[in-house]
Amino acid sequence: MFALRWSDIDMATGGVSITRSMADRKGEFKEKPVKTANGRRRVVLDFSRPALEDHRQQMAAEGQDVAAGFVFCTTEGGPLRKEWFSTHAFKPAKKAAKLPDLTFHGIRHGSATLALLAGVDTKIVSRRLGHHSSGFTANEYQHVLAGMQERAAGAPAC
Repeated sequence: MFALRWSDIDMATGGVSITRSMADRKGEFKEKPVKTANGRRRVVLDFSRPALEDHRQQMAAEGQDVAAGFVFCTTEGGPLRKEWFSTHAFKPAKKAAKLPDLTFHGIRHGSATLALLAGVDTKIVSRRLGHHSSGFTANEYQHVLAGMQERAAGAPAC
């Protein structure tokens, strides 16, 4: 998300192209291609689109580049430091939402788990996460998916 630019987002369709990552080495930022071919992906947003559009309009009102600039950036339009994001944005948002003390990566895992439990196909979840295979995704989340066989058979879960 630190390398995400407005040009990567198609607001009409909600499609987001993920092609780059951001490295912060001793205060120097460097955009680089994502590590793997599976990391390069397009995901479609749903419920977050209105919030993203509001964010875009607010940035435009502040004079930020909403054509090709960073989606999440400093007030000067530069890339965010992960530590700053964690301290000043993520942790306060978690506290306000009364969420448990999860890491940002933990939220990603939670989102994937909820999608799988809601019946989203493992291959789709795997693709959205950029995993190398749906088998990896299934193995990674297998412990969470207990009871799915029972639901599929129409019997009450244990």
